[in-house]
Amino acid sequence: MGIYQTLGFHIEWLRSLFALRFGIVAFIGSMIGAILSMILTDPLVAALMRMFGISDFTSNLSIGSSVLPVSAVVGCFVLFSWLAAGRLKKIDLAIWINMEK
Repeated sequence: MGIYQTLGFHIEWLRSLFALRFGIVAFIGSMIGAILSMILTDPLVAALMRMFGISDFTSNLSIGSSVLPVSAVVGCFVLFSWLAAGRLKKIDLAIWINMEK
């Protein structure tokens, strides 16, 4: 980040890129988790419920019901990473240059 800042990149642009990287990783992870939960929830919970005498369990998980949790997780990751990158404004360029050595 310090190298980009010394090259003249604007701080807000760097913050946005930092948040975007976290957003992409959070989106991929959330999608993998949503797909796995759609596939594995019924068999695993049904097996657990059978141990307690409940013989039939079905869930109504769908892609539509996964949109809100996925978007909430991605939104939180993007927001908090953008806020965490706010410390870039407070660090002087001379400190970045000395840290590189």
